[in-house]
Amino acid sequence: MSKRFRLLLILLLVGAAGFFLAATVNWYLVLSPEKKVLATSSIAQIRDYAVKKSYEVFEQLDQLRFKLLEKKDIPHPGHFLNQLKTRSDLFTKLLKERFSMQVQAAINNYTEGVEVGDDVTQSLVNELNSNISGKILYDANTFEGLTLSPQIQALAERSISPGASLPSEEIIFINRSILEDVYQGDIKSVVLPEEFSFLTDKVKDEYQRLHKSLPEVMDVRSVLLSFFNKKELLETIEDHYRQEIIDLKDMMRGTIQLGLDLRGGISVTVQADFESMEKDTGSAMNDKEKEDAMNRVLEILNNRIDQFGVTEPQIRRLGTSRILIEIPGIADPERIRRIILGKGRLNFHIVDRDGTQKFQDYYRAHPTDFLAPDGLSLKDPTILPPGTVIRPIVEKDKYGVDVPKGYAVIKEEVALSGNYIKDATTRNDPTTMRPYVTFTLTNDGGDLFYKVTSANKGEILAVVLDDKIKFQATISGPIHSAVQVSGTSFDAKEASDLALILRTGALPVPLEVIEQQAVGASLGEDAIGQGLNASMWGVMAVALFMLIYYRRGGLNAVVALALNIFFMAAALSMFNFTLTLPSIAGFVLNIGMAVDANVIIFERIKEEWAVGKSRKAAVNAGFSKAFLTIIDSNMTTAIAALALAMFGKGPIQGFAIVLLIGLVSSVFTAVFVSRLIFDFFTDVFKAQKIRLGWGVSK
Repeated sequence: MSKRFRLLLILLLVGAAGFFLAATVNWYLVLSPEKKVLATSSIAQIRDYAVKKSYEVFEQLDQLRFKLLEKKDIPHPGHFLNQLKTRSDLFTKLLKERFSMQVQAAINNYTEGVEVGDDVTQSLVNELNSNISGKILYDANTFEGLTLSPQIQALAERSISPGASLPSEEIIFINRSILEDVYQGDIKSVVLPEEFSFLTDKVKDEYQRLHKSLPEVMDVRSVLLSFFNKKELLETIEDHYRQEIIDLKDMMRGTIQLGLDLRGGISVTVQADFESMEKDTGSAMNDKEKEDAMNRVLEILNNRIDQFGVTEPQIRRLGTSRILIEIPGIADPERIRRIILGKGRLNFHIVDRDGTQKFQDYYRAHPTDFLAPDGLSLKDPTILPPGTVIRPIVEKDKYGVDVPKGYAVIKEEVALSGNYIKDATTRNDPTTMRPYVTFTLTNDGGDLFYKVTSANKGEILAVVLDDKIKFQATISGPIHSAVQVSGTSFDAKEASDLALILRTGALPVPLEVIEQQAVGASLGEDAIGQGLNASMWGVMAVALFMLIYYRRGGLNAVVALALNIFFMAAALSMFNFTLTLPSIAGFVLNIGMAVDANVIIFERIKEEWAVGKSRKAAVNAGFSKAFLTIIDSNMTTAIAALALAMFGKGPIQGFAIVLLIGLVSSVFTAVFVSRLIFDFFTDVFKAQKIRLGWGVSK
């Protein structure tokens, strides 16, 4: 492998590692605690925050647009006085008539080039404010020959239309805007604060639509006039803050998380609802059946949470009917709750067209009072045909919450049960790029579905997930073993969660959450500090030993060690690894083991150098002869770590994973990076000697 290729490979890996590590660095070293709290909030909390921020920002913009003039808003008072003195348009004459005799005298007596005193400027500002907050300045006859922006002209014309009645703040906004338009450059606009710069995209779109050039300085007036109404402005602000938190959540998923012992997490206690199960089945469950059901629940929850991507979860029985689930790090409470409680009860039902029409007629007569307290039946059940039920048709809002968009009446008889689903995967439509879920049916399920779709050609098939209609489609022909579920109600996350729930199977007994709370760290900041200190001192001690013992060659090993730590941290960040105290122990152990390969290589090179070989020949022979030894020594450790990772649970598994990542990284840096450094000094600096210890440089 050429040196150029090795250098390119190392640079690519360093770049990729930096990319994956950036989120962790940003999360722990840059992001404020307030932002971190928001990123871990529930959907409801995010919605409340975004709505609240939209009204706060709107209020601040409102205060800015009603702001009266200050002295600094007239940067060149002399030029403005000269404008008032020399311009002959009707608007300027009207404005001068409204000034006091004192200001009129200042205007008429002004000589170009003479400096204007602060007292005159202040008097001018005061009387301009009096005019701004008084009668509307706009009169169509006075603006002939002047150019107003289309938005201001339309706003001003509406303000003097018959019957128009405006509050004083609106009058201030209109009058000041007219002055800014007419005397451009002489009266400064209120500059949009930097924190609201996200609104400028709307302004750019509006100016582009009007084929106008953007203002040099983005001002509050331009922003406000770019929105059709208050509702549009509020929605734009809300969307910005909502997306900001969503982006933070996405960033959080690419960071190294801290485990329950270091950071805490979420603790959920669930209880099996055997009573509901017995009412559904119509028979009592004996102790053995309950025990079997609880064992199946434990297995399903383990599978779901493992596939959910949470590292080192703790799931254990509490008594005969309860289960404690502790999920380390920071996670979305709603999504975890959905994963745990998701029954995965997906069934296919035929829509009753006549029943749906009867319901629509009933709904029009009772639009606000038609559902029973359970939310799944009508107050007047006689409206529905026998053997049918009503279910909500849901779609996700912009926060990802299921919102009823209507109702449909479906036949109570299940056309096909989700129990016949053999496998479930997610894919993306190549045309729309929207996610969909594909279910593969068992042989019996395929035969049954073929009969159902053959007998109901032209009817509407409803996909019902946990009593919610997620999708409806007209049956165009027989379907056998593969079923595709898609639609506007699915996003990528929900499609993935749905496929997960269905793959791992439906829960044998309903679960109910009896307690959900945040868990405090059992070790806390002291343990984190001690772990970091141990890592730091370990690195320093190893680096110092290598520098003292191997001299210049030790510097080579230190560079490789630094890159090894960098690559390890990046790998843990890429996989959203949850770090616990045992994981930190694995990290520290790896630091000590990382230079083993360098030691083997250096000793081999010293042997070759001692028999009289040149620097280049000694380096080549040293790396070649040490390579198999390095692989053998690390392979035995890797086998043990792999076994721990596969069969261990919790902290043991975390320790093993960190150890495995470190082994791969240390071998790469020792073999690739160290070799490249040796070759660089040999070929570029034409080094002839080898300095790998005291007396090994002659």
